[in-house]
Parts: sequence; C-alpha cells; structure tokens
Amino acid sequence: MLNFVKKSLTDSIDDLLFYWNQSVPKPYVLTKRLIKEKLIESPFTIHEGSYSLYLENDYVGSIVLKHQKDIGLDDSVMHISLIFIEETFRHQGYGTMLLENSKKTADDLGFSKIIVGGDMDCLFSGIFVLENLKFNDLFIKNGWSIYSKNYNLIAKKPDESNYPLPEDLRIESNITKSDYEKLTEFVRRYFSSRWLYETLRTDPKYIFVLKQNDKIIGFVRWGDELSVSLPNSVNQYPSYSKLAGIGPLGIDSSYRGHGVGLAFISNVLKELWNLGYQNIMVDWTNLVQFYQKCGFQVICSEFIQYQYSLRG
Repeated sequence: MLNFVKKSLTDSIDDLLFYWNQSVPKPYVLTKRLIKEKLIESPFTIHEGSYSLYLENDYVGSIVLKHQKDIGLDDSVMHISLIFIEETFRHQGYGTMLLENSKKTADDLGFSKIIVGGDMDCLFSGIFVLENLKFNDLFIKNGWSIYSKNYNLIAKKPDESNYPLPEDLRIESNITKSDYEKLTEFVRRYFSSRWLYETLRTDPKYIFVLKQNDKIIGFVRWGDELSVSLPNSVNQYPSYSKLAGIGPLGIDSSYRGHGVGLAFISNVLKELWNLGYQNIMVDWTNLVQFYQKCGFQVICSEFIQYQYSLRG
C-alpha cells in the first residue's frame, strides 16, 4: 500500500523550489520570496487544502488553493493558485489526484466554482502555455473548460513613437497623501474591488496619476523587485534584469476612445526608461494591440485559465 504524506507549504518550501526550478523553464522560475509572499503568507490561501504531497520521503508535487472573500468579489469561487507534479511522478495519476482533492475541499467549504490561476496575490494568471501543453491536457481530460486566455507583454527598448498628451492633461508621480486619498476614492468609485485592494497595498511612490487640472482621471500602478509587496507584473523579476511592471491601469470612462490611455501609458514608459529600467512588463491582459501601440513589442507569455463547476 502506498504511503502518502502531506506536508505544509512552509515545511516543503525547499523541495517545491528545487524541483520547480529544475523542470520549469524561464521566465517562470520561483524564489523563496515569491513562494512566501504569494502563497504561504497570502491572506487568501486556504491552508487546509494547500500542501505538498510525498510518497514516503519522495516529493511528488504541490497544490495551493485560494479564496477571494472579504474584498467584495464573488465568494463562491475558489482558485487553484499553483499545481505542480515533479517530473518523475508525471503521467501516473497524481495530477488528477490533486485536482480531485481540490474539488472535495471546494465542496466542503461551500464553493461552487474553481478557477485555475488569476487568484489574489497570484503567481500566474493561468496555466502558462510555453513548453507546457501536456499539463494543459490534464485539465481538458478531467472535464475542465477554458475560462479565459490572457497575455504578458514586455518592452525591451524605448519606442520612438510619439503620443503627446493633450495640453490640459499632465502625469504626476510621487503623489501626495491628499492625492493618494483622492486616488483610492477614484478607484473605489469606478473600478473593481480587486483593483482597490491592489491600490491600497501600494506605496504611493509606485503610482502614476493622470490629471486634468486637479482632477484625477486615470492611474497606473507600477513596481519593481524593491516593492514591499510585489505586484503580479514583477513576478518574473528573477528572469529579467532591471524589471519594472505596470498594472492595473484605469482611465475615467468619459476620457476613453480619444487616445488618452495610449498617450498616458506611452509617457509612463518614457518615465520608467529614464529611471533606468531595462525591461518593462504588463501582465494579465487581452488588450494586446493597445499595449503594442504603447511600446510593449513582445508577447512573452500566454496563459490559459480553466474552470470547473461543482454545481452544474
């Protein structure tokens, strides 16, 4: 009889880090900081359903589950934040075992839907496609359906295109406490609870705002590996030198459709180049053509989110 052992993420962090980085290609390598910050210490991690599986003393794989409660999002959804099987144990049913256990946890806790990736404090906005097609097959074979596809784009050199802002608009950084309070109210009024959560845990020095006179009409969060809380757009910092990431981006709806967003982000990119960053990433987007116009020349990652409904 096989003797399986479950260990907590804290107790198995070294094994997860070693085996993941041994078999997963760049730019998806992990660090202890990423595992601790995004998985172990995240307030959204469901620790009773998150563990590493061992066969005797041999590491088999890991799964991490998360909720999205308490910030105003759909509390019927559970996320699989990470699922991984060590190469030696692949194609032996262990991935299916972890998925079935996740369904049981979701059912026990009253969730009605499971989505892979895109969780709060996520490492990845789905299952990455690069060199990973067989792992995507795991979900299809087990009755999961595609929920969404999204992309990361990267800018590796300044774009020579010129998109000037209208004369009555200006970009400000290192915003004051008063403007930060105005910004949080702006985000609360016009955008999602998730974006508000991300804004509230961001140092104001990592925010650009777009103003018309003294009115905030847009914003973008950015970050780098020195950020106290890593934004998702910087999760790939181990793979890129001097990486900055942007997102989320929001523009007052009455100013959209006139090139304002394009001019805003293009000029934010210039600011980041001037600060000495060599790579700038935008993550988790479907607006590929828009961001390519802004100067993000390369699609560097493609992700697929899968979903499973427990209630039909």
